[in-house]
Order: sequence, then structure tokens, then C-alpha cells
Amino acid sequence: MTPGFLLSTAALRGLGCVAVTDHGSLRGALECQELALKDPALPRVIPGEEIRTTVGEIIGLYLHREIAEGLPPEEAVAAIRAQGGLVMLPHPFDGIRRGVVVPEWREPLALMADVVEVWNGRLLRPADWRRALELAARTGRPFAAGSDAHYPGEVGRSWLEVPPGSA
Repeated sequence: MTPGFLLSTAALRGLGCVAVTDHGSLRGALECQELALKDPALPRVIPGEEIRTTVGEIIGLYLHREIAEGLPPEEAVAAIRAQGGLVMLPHPFDGIRRGVVVPEWREPLALMADVVEVWNGRLLRPADWRRALELAARTGRPFAAGSDAHYPGEVGRSWLEVPPGSA
């Protein structure tokens, strides 16, 4: 999807804000942010990156510089925080896709993260959602949800409602 198509689709589906987190790249997110700043009819954009660490993927939100892939998790988290970003642990129990954090790092990474994704539009097994919710609750982390859209039909499949004035 092009940045313009992604944002116009999100707007048509009623989304007021989207986090754009390509794998290993910040370029698309920054392009989306630039488009959204020029057109108030488009959703606000939180630029981010899905970063492959040595133990699986994490997401950095509110980034302005790309973070290298292949870092140890502690270094990737520090690089996100050095930009004033937030750390999200995505789809921690998805047993189907590649890139999921290895089991022995789920809890340590949840404790390092600012937020844990408990609902992902691409997860197929409800047990994975429940386990992620339990992990977030056990570690005292706020919950996140995401479409994880790779195709137009997936945009807005999952969302998180935030009360006005709380974000």
C-alpha cells in the first residue's frame, strides 16, 4: 500500500490516528506523517518501526530515526527510548508467524516494554489473545491493539478507542 492509500483507507474506516510500523524501516511511517500533517482530513500518524532483535520483534513508536535490526533487546529498547519513543511488545504469543519473541524473553521484554499488544488483527487463535492479556496484566503493562495491516482489507480490522483528552 502506498502511504496515501493507507491513510485514505484508514480515514474512510473512521480511524482518527494510526501507528505506521513497517518491518525494519521508518520511511513509510515518516511519509504518512508528512501527508497527514498537510491534510487534516487524514488520521494523525504515530511513526514507528517493527524492529527485529536477536530474540524477536519489538515495536518502537514515536520515532524519527530508524533503528538497526539485529540488536540485543536491551540495546533496541535503549535506542527507542533515546528518541523519546515508546516500546511495544507485539503479538507475544502468535505461534504461527516468524519474528515472535522467543518464549524465555516474553516476560522480560514485557517488563521492558511500555505496552503489550493483546489484540492483533492477524492472530488466528483466541488462546493467543488470552495469553497476551494475561501477560500484560501480570506485568502491569497497558494493553494495545492493532490491525497489523499488510493489505487494504486489513486496515482498521482492530483498533483501540482512547477517550478524548487521555492521549
